[in-house]
Amino acid sequence: MLARSGTADVVDAHVVLCAQRTRSSVVTSDDGDLARLDPTLPTVRI
Repeated sequence: MLARSGTADVVDAHVVLCAQRTRSSVVTSDDGDLARLDPTLPTVRI
């Protein structure tokens, strides 16, 4: 996932993977980085 997206933040990748597995939205102030990992991930920006 990180190599495909050209990113290196393992915490963001972990959040995305957990959200994908549980079909959850992510509440974040960093939605841009998460969108690079999964543009379809539902996020709520704070």
